[in-house]
Amino acid sequence: KGICAAFRKAAVCYGFVERYAQDKEHRTGIAHEPWHFRFVGFPHSIIMAENNLCLEEYIAFIKGYRAE
Repeated sequence: KGICAAFRKAAVCYGFVERYAQDKEHRTGIAHEPWHFRFVGFPHSIIMAENNLCLEEYIAFIKGYRAE
């Protein structure tokens, strides 16, 4: 609702992701914090959102990425 809802909706477009999502508690080890956002940059935020990845999962994904 209000400015918070507007921020949540647009956050990924500006490089922000919700740091501790409710469905990722088993991966982050931290309880859901809906107010906690992290700047990861664009396009990283979009890739994370499209693939439903938390930061820990995204780091593992990047480490396994091969350019070829």
